[in-house]
Amino acid sequence: MLLTYILWFLGIVCGLITAVEIAIIIYRLYNKNKNVKTNIIIAVITAVLAIGFSSSAVISVFDKVIKSNNTSLSEIGKEFGKASADITANAYQGFVETWDETVKEKEVE
Repeated sequence: MLLTYILWFLGIVCGLITAVEIAIIIYRLYNKNKNVKTNIIIAVITAVLAIGFSSSAVISVFDKVIKSNNTSLSEIGKEFGKASADITANAYQGFVETWDETVKEKEVE
């Protein structure tokens, strides 16, 4: 669990550094200071690191949840599939109802 906290912390720190570097880039561009190459490089590197650390922490937590519940990935995939099928079916049904109402309104006029 300590590893997860460290990954979250590093992700937040790199995210803050990225935000500061972006602010510096904006400030320098606003003052027409052309020396921003280093800041852009640092901002990109810290953004990649922030995404990497944060996603690793999320994957670590997700892995622990799966292992603690004795749930397989195929069961989770089936549940997501059922949910997405319900959403798609409801969206299609709403589209059909709206289409019918629109076409019938134009035929009546």
